[in-house]
Amino acid sequence: MSGICGGYWLTGKPKTGLVKDMTKLISYRGPDDTGFYFDDRVVLGIARLAIIDLRKNLYPLHNETKSIHLILDGEIYNFNELKESLVKLGHNFYTSTDGEVILHLYEERGASLLKELNGNFSFALWDSNNNRLLLAIDRFGIKPLYYCVGPDKLLFASEIKALLEDESLSNSPNDALIYDFLVTGVHDHTDETFFAGINKLMPGEYVVIERGELKKNKYWKLEAVDSELKNAKSTIHRFFDLFEDSVRLRVTGEVKPGALLSGGLDSSSVVGMLNKFMSPITFSSCRSDPYLDERKYIEAVTKKLCLKSNYVFPKSSELWGELESLIWHQDEPIRGASTWDHFSVMKLAHKNGINVLFDGTGGDELLCGYTSYFPQFLFELIKGFNMVKFIKEFIFGFDLVSLAIKERLFGKQNPKEFLSKDFISKFDGREGQILLDLFPASLQAKSYYAVTKYSLVFLLKETGRNSSAFGIEARLPFLDHRLVEYVFSLPISYKMRDGWSKWLLRKSMRDILPESVLNRRRKVGFGTPEARWTRELSNEIESLFSSTKFKSRPYWDAERVLLNFKRFCKGKRMQPDFFWRVLSLEIWLRVFFS
Repeated sequence: MSGICGGYWLTGKPKTGLVKDMTKLISYRGPDDTGFYFDDRVVLGIARLAIIDLRKNLYPLHNETKSIHLILDGEIYNFNELKESLVKLGHNFYTSTDGEVILHLYEERGASLLKELNGNFSFALWDSNNNRLLLAIDRFGIKPLYYCVGPDKLLFASEIKALLEDESLSNSPNDALIYDFLVTGVHDHTDETFFAGINKLMPGEYVVIERGELKKNKYWKLEAVDSELKNAKSTIHRFFDLFEDSVRLRVTGEVKPGALLSGGLDSSSVVGMLNKFMSPITFSSCRSDPYLDERKYIEAVTKKLCLKSNYVFPKSSELWGELESLIWHQDEPIRGASTWDHFSVMKLAHKNGINVLFDGTGGDELLCGYTSYFPQFLFELIKGFNMVKFIKEFIFGFDLVSLAIKERLFGKQNPKEFLSKDFISKFDGREGQILLDLFPASLQAKSYYAVTKYSLVFLLKETGRNSSAFGIEARLPFLDHRLVEYVFSLPISYKMRDGWSKWLLRKSMRDILPESVLNRRRKVGFGTPEARWTRELSNEIESLFSSTKFKSRPYWDAERVLLNFKRFCKGKRMQPDFFWRVLSLEIWLRVFFS
């Protein structure tokens, strides 16, 4: 993981000082080294986290003739096999880095090189022979890249805040995206950001800037396939092999490995598979509340695998003290306290000297692990007149149905009731397509949108920003594109069966994980006592909601928000998620504007 940034000047002399300031601002992403390249049109900057080839002054990388230069955030996991084939074609390598294969692949294949990379990456490649700048990110957007286009230049960076170093940039909130966020809770479904005029590359995209023209292209798209039932034994075996190989590829570099372990099936599976190659130190967030405390599952895994565990016990008082810093690192508002919970685990790993951390992100979206997916599954059985299977699944999964109903109906508010009428009138109806995507007609579509547009995209941003705040590289084995493509080629019955979600993963890991984890029904993960924390912080939040600044915002009816927050704190059954969206948006406005 590193921080990259730079600019392509259409007119005038490039401002090397600006790019150096941008690089310095995000240097926590890459604490080991910095490097720059500049000519009469382009400036590239990188703050590097050294994982492979620890020598200094290697980046920006260049080809043999020094006509092509590269800066890279992330890792290319299949670089050894790519390097071997490139050497056979006559290419010479002067480093042991994974990034150098990108340069030589570009010489061979141009932008189509992206289809051959297996990794999590964003990069900028400057081809001085053709005055061409290529910007690209990985298939899932694990490593972000933001950009803004002005009359005289294009700037890009790993984080939005670096772009704000340009004083000529007109910095204002993007009210349309703010509306989406307040009404639906989502905000990563588009290439827009919360900052007007600043955009991002979407998963599987690349941008080419050549002769002053910007062209955006898609090099990968996940296909959701409704396939025929396959042989269960061979399917389980194939899934296991792909998952194992995904973990194997990610065990690279000169690192001190760690792993997040929530006690859920996804993180436990990653830890269990990782233990076949190296013994990771695990890091977990725990609670004193028995309903949310996962230690019995965490300890079952670490005991079976003989691993060392580390715990952190976040408190609401700590949350309030770090909220402004957290939102500064995230660059945009957060959806709830769970973002800070994850931030706290990353801080714990950093204190223990960890620079690479394995994570189970993506398993729920890929294998339909969320409780809300089960009622959708039952609905499809009814729609298909498969009543025998419906009755069987309903009986086996009755507890999941109950949980889903509780999550859906308990204390839900209509966010529009709290927004100002003028604000609603400007954007009313924008949420229609989002809601259609969030509640589609099929479970396959629900999983597809979760992976490509909504849930996963948000979680990746949260994971990436929290890990980068502490100079940690997050590795996500569930998001090897080969594994994802294979799972989406399978029928839903491999995800939901006999009242179980993630059926395929449970079967695949039966010889590695303890029964208590394989057979657990209720998922908590790094679940936070959000309602309790919100009430514990009632004085601080009420003070913020009563402030002149808060009341002056054009987005909400401040008096109504405050009144209902007081009702919530006195015990009214309401979910606190909307209050957290409003709270984080207000703090974001203060951090980045006024």
